[in-house]
Parts: sequence; C-alpha cells; structure tokens
Amino acid sequence: MLTPIQRAGVDGGFLKFSEHPRAFGNRVYARYVRDEKLMTVPEAVRKMTSLPASNLGIANRGLLRPGYFADIAVFDPATI
Repeated sequence: MLTPIQRAGVDGGFLKFSEHPRAFGNRVYARYVRDEKLMTVPEAVRKMTSLPASNLGIANRGLLRPGYFADIAVFDPATI
C-alpha cells in the first residue's frame, strides 16, 4: 500500500478522517509541503492532479494543456 506522501489524490482519503475526502489535499499540503518540507509545491500538486489521472488512465485530465478539461484550484499557501 502506498503512503500518503507517495499518493495524494484529492478524491479519496483515509478512513480515519471523518471529513469529506476532498479535504485530504489540504492535509497533504499543510503537513508534507508547508510543515515538514518533505516535498515541493509542484510535486504535491502533481501527486494530486496528473499522477492520479495517469495512474487511472483518465485521458485529458490532470494537466493544463490545450484540449484538456480545465480543473483549476487557486489557493493561498500561507492559509491552506
């Protein structure tokens, strides 16, 4: 089983969290990027976007490219 730092898709989470699974991305960023500095912002974003899309074989998702669906999230790194 992959650890949270290896996979960080935001449409899934861990059973021990009672909040909506999409809130899991906030935890990944806050803990592993901001607090523990175990990964960079681009690495965390990739693990929550293009990596899960690629692993699941979902075409035209996870990257900002012409012809792809544009799922964009804007956040303040200081408050997430």
